[in-house]
Amino acid sequence: MINFIYCPECEHEVTFSHSADIAKGQTLRCEKCGTDFNIFTVYKSFYEDIPIAKKIADAMIALANKKYEVRGNADDVGIINDFFEKMNFDRLYDQVISDLIIYANAFVEKDSEQVTIVRHDPATSILNTELATRRNLREEVVYLTTKEGKTIPSGNLTHSAVNTFEPPFGESPYGQWLMIGTY
Repeated sequence: MINFIYCPECEHEVTFSHSADIAKGQTLRCEKCGTDFNIFTVYKSFYEDIPIAKKIADAMIALANKKYEVRGNADDVGIINDFFEKMNFDRLYDQVISDLIIYANAFVEKDSEQVTIVRHDPATSILNTELATRRNLREEVVYLTTKEGKTIPSGNLTHSAVNTFEPPFGESPYGQWLMIGTY
């Protein structure tokens, strides 16, 4: 079975063999226009280029975008609210909700040394995995590579995912619209 996806730039058919790799955000290259893209780039192009898709996603984002409330004793709440203000958490929260609706994935880096939290765009990031053996146990180690080439290990990465539909292309609502073919 040969799978294909259309390039978001020129709509040329790009074939691939391992659907699990593309579902994890691996990069494909269009032979016609030379564009490098991943599945999240395709989801983003659906959002930007299909008016009804944008309206549906925006409505879902608006519904899901209920604000949060920090509760607890006054001192703890004050510390958390100060941190949220310093990190521009309201914007980060909005971005994460948007990413979960559009891509069904959200990536947030937490840097303990600089005490920061940063959102990374799924459309320009690559999610990598490798098998590692620790204490006679094999486990999958996840890390993210940003478009700048920065590698973020799983210990500093929070990956939120919505698995509403079946993979390989069903993680995002737009995945149901993706053109997949078999020769």
